[in-house]
Parts: sequence; C-alpha cells; structure tokens
Amino acid sequence: MPSTSTNQPQNGTSDLTNPIWDCQSLVSPSAPELRAKIAASGPATIATMCVPPILLGFMIILFIDETIFLSRQSIHWRKKAYLFWILGCFPMLSTFYVIGLFAPATSDVVSFAASFYFAICLKKFFDLMLFYYGGKTQMEEVLKGVDVVPANPFPCCFVVCCCRNQPITVSRINKLQVVVYQVIIVYPLIYFIESILTAEGFSRLTRAAFLYEVLGYIGSLSSFMALYGFVIINRASRIPLQQFGIRVKCICIQLLLAFNSIQGFLLGVLNRYDKLYCGFPYPDRKQAFLYHAYLLICELFLLSIVARFAFRRSEEGCEVVMTHTLYVTPTLKKITSVSEKSLELCSNDDYIENEDKKYEGDFSDLNQNATNVKSNYV
Repeated sequence: MPSTSTNQPQNGTSDLTNPIWDCQSLVSPSAPELRAKIAASGPATIATMCVPPILLGFMIILFIDETIFLSRQSIHWRKKAYLFWILGCFPMLSTFYVIGLFAPATSDVVSFAASFYFAICLKKFFDLMLFYYGGKTQMEEVLKGVDVVPANPFPCCFVVCCCRNQPITVSRINKLQVVVYQVIIVYPLIYFIESILTAEGFSRLTRAAFLYEVLGYIGSLSSFMALYGFVIINRASRIPLQQFGIRVKCICIQLLLAFNSIQGFLLGVLNRYDKLYCGFPYPDRKQAFLYHAYLLICELFLLSIVARFAFRRSEEGCEVVMTHTLYVTPTLKKITSVSEKSLELCSNDDYIENEDKKYEGDFSDLNQNATNVKSNYV
C-alpha cells in the first residue's frame, strides 16, 4: 500500500512544497501554503494573482492625487471629510479583498471589516447630499411639491416606510435615512454571525448551510432597500444638484452597492448549488468568496476611474437649483408660464410705454396717409 505521508502535515507542521489543490477541503490553506502552491502552479496562476495587487496600487495612486487636489480646495471641512471617506472606499475595499485573496483563511474577518467600512461610506454619501442641500429643512424647501418616489420601482413592495408618489417632507427624509442607514447595522451583524459559525466549525458545506443562505437573503434584502433609497434621492436631485454632478456620483455609489453586496450573494447561491467552476483564481473551498473578491477588485478599479472625474472637481460657485415649476403637470406648466409672462408684461412700465409710443406712431402715419389721399382726390 503506497504511503500518503507526503500529503499530510508531519509533526504539527505544514508541507509548504505540496502543490496539490483541493476544492473539497474543509480548511483553507494558510498564507505560506498558498504562496508555495501559487509558485509551483506555473506562470498563468502567478500572472492571475498579480493583477489584484497591481490594480490596488493604481487605486492608491488615484486616491493620493484626489486627496492632494481636495486638500488644496477651499471647501468646508465637513464636505472634505465626506469626500475623503467616499473616495477612500475604493482602495480600502480593494485592500481588504486582496488580503482575503492571499490569505483565504481570513475571508470571514475580511468580509466583516469590508462590510463595516462600506456601510459607513454609504452613510457618508447620504450625508454629503444633505450637505449640498444645506440640511433637511432646506431640502424640503427645494423639493417642495416633488413626487420623489418613482412609480412601482423594485423593490417598492418590500419598503413599507415609504409612501409612493408623495412630496418630500422632513419626516420622509428621516424615513429614507432609515432605509439607507440600516446597512450600518445589518451588514456587520451578518458577517459577525458568519464569523462565529466558522469559528465553531460550521461551514457552508455542513448542516449550517441553510443558515448561511438565510443570512445571504437578509443581506441582499438590506442591499435592495439601501439601493431603493438612493434611487429615490437620485431621481429627486438630478435637477436641483445638477451643478454638483450628482447624477454620476449617485451612479457610482449604486453600482458599488450592487457589486459589493448583490454580486456576492448571487455567487454564493451559485456556489451553494455547485454551479461555480472550482479553479479561479485558484481552487479552494471558499470559491464564491474568491470569485467575488477578484471580480470586485477589477470593478472597483473601473469605478475609481469614474469617481475620479465625478468627485475630483472644483465646486466653487455651484448652487442648488430651485425648480418647483419643473415638476408640475404639462397643462399646469403652460398655464403658469402664460400667467407669469402676463404679470411680467403688466408690471413692466417701460415696455407698456414703448408699446404706446409705437402705436401712436403707427396712427400718425395712418392719418398722414389719409390726408395725402384726400388732397390728391380733391
């Protein structure tokens, strides 16, 4: 019978030279074991694993440039702090997931830290939008009469606290804050519970798999609620905050939310039913996390380039646009436009005086022509 001692740890130590990958193992390799296996797997695996650190380096360079640019701008310190938090989300999340790629045993801790930081960044972006308006009261004044909740968006049926097609008020702004801020509690709590289950030996391949799936559904529902809140604020703020480029900023945050949470949930479901290929970027039992981490780093790099043009800009002189009449019905808009034009003409004394002089000149010309015709006839 052949000996299998070469594949097993001897004397409590790991065999770092064993290049064999195992997707069915209940324990992920340590960082030294992983480095040895990657080095022994050939140039293709080495090149694949070099991509995330390189992209992370570019994101750090972009963040340093953005920090220097914003530091030189004469903007309010609170707004500057919000921008630092938001722009720092791209390199920070990438740092967490690069650590998870090269130390897969720490994936639960990495997910917990990344979720907590990401939830804070979502809150900071919502606070930035309130800062643009000048507060909740000013936001209510600017959006007075605006139906901020779009008709039948998904997942409108899950959000009980928001009324559909209702004008903005301070009370509804507070409810939208709850819809967005709940991720600060839900995200870390979910990954904290998953860390406890993993520490106690309950993996996704055991009887606790159903509990992991339930936690995934809760996380996805929380993400949809936060995304729904951002969609409402984005649609309501397109015109009032157009000078601040708020549309591109909201799109960046919404895509970041979808990639970071919903993508991870979908990959987890595919992995639960063995629909993921075990081998990218390297074979491991936590294949869904590896797929998600690798893809998210690439997506964060692309979003960081877009965010550079959206957030790294001078906003001196930008103001909130008061656009109450832009949200009324077309018929009422025409009536309002005609009424305003009439009031403007009636109140413009110079205009009336000029028109009278013009008509007096026209009548004088007509009288002169009539006199000439009469004299000719006589």
